Amino acid sequence: MQAEQYDELIELALSDDLLPENPINARNIRVYRLQFAFKAALKQKQYADATKLAFRAGEEVAGDTRQLKLLFENIDLIAPFQSNERIQELSHRRLLSGDWEGSENIYSASLLSCVDDYKGEARGYLRAGEHWLRLYFDARKKNKKNGHHHDRQLTDQDIVEMATTYLNLFGIEDAVKFILSWNPQEVTFRVASLFSKRLVDKAKFALIESALSYCEGNPSFVIAISNELMSVGRHPKKEVLKRSLSLITHSKTKLGQPQPFYEKGSNVEAILSFLEACTIENLSAKKINTALKLYIEKEPTTYSINSDHSDGSRSVFMRSIMIKAATSNEFNLDVNSLLPKSWLKDEEKYNQKQEVERCKEVIGILLP
Repeated sequence: MQAEQYDELIELALSDDLLPENPINARNIRVYRLQFAFKAALKQKQYADATKLAFRAGEEVAGDTRQLKLLFENIDLIAPFQSNERIQELSHRRLLSGDWEGSENIYSASLLSCVDDYKGEARGYLRAGEHWLRLYFDARKKNKKNGHHHDRQLTDQDIVEMATTYLNLFGIEDAVKFILSWNPQEVTFRVASLFSKRLVDKAKFALIESALSYCEGNPSFVIAISNELMSVGRHPKKEVLKRSLSLITHSKTKLGQPQPFYEKGSNVEAILSFLEACTIENLSAKKINTALKLYIEKEPTTYSINSDHSDGSRSVFMRSIMIKAATSNEFNLDVNSLLPKSWLKDEEKYNQKQEVERCKEVIGILLP
């Protein structure tokens, strides 16, 4: 503007010239150029140019929102692919945050803890985040006491970012202790699942083994890790599985009734993965079948078996069948013997009989 090169300014703002190669930095600079050029166009009363710039800025801001969403959903991947300076910039600008006030400190701490040079700074953000978290719980308790609804929700990802920060700053033992400090057990399971998934994705299997040594007495944590390991063809050591299997089948230490497997956060499929790992290690067939009865054996409907758009009942049913077959070492299965008794009650009715016959075909095809 001072050089009276208005046309060049507009042309530069609308183009992709002279931008850095890093896509994140390029987007930020593009947005700043558009903002400055838009103000200049308004000042010069060049409304046609201002309209073009506004449309382009809208596209870039929408892209920026999508980019931040992508970064938020993959925070653990930012450090390996961004420079230390970019990580510091993201944390200082506090662009990533949860829903509650002060949560941006948690995400800044998680980012900075990935870089050795910034770990001291990360500790400061972690302390601030923990302070804000205490205030959050105080406010939620106060609102509950007064009968008010607390809109700002603490999420599993918020807790996982804190656990990741503990891992990077203090080690795996402190990270596990932090996760185990949360109640109820459903929260421990969900957070442990997300936390261990990150470790599996990075092939940090030595860390996972260490985590298992610190959480042996908590079957929810072991089940969560087992599920993630089984997704890549691995499973915990026999001793760890054995202890957790004993805990979940004992009347005094068994888990609570799981949520339906089609609900978010359900541990039904994770328990199946855990029992499959126990079967691989030839653990007590009696205890494995007891666990199936306690947590898994809910008779599916004929529709859920026949439909290709079911809620996952078919997968749970078939996996349960194969665990039973493996524990009994009996793989010559008769389809009729596998059918739930409730299906046979109304088999004389034509429609029900047709449904049962279709179920037999589906189960027969899926059996190995």
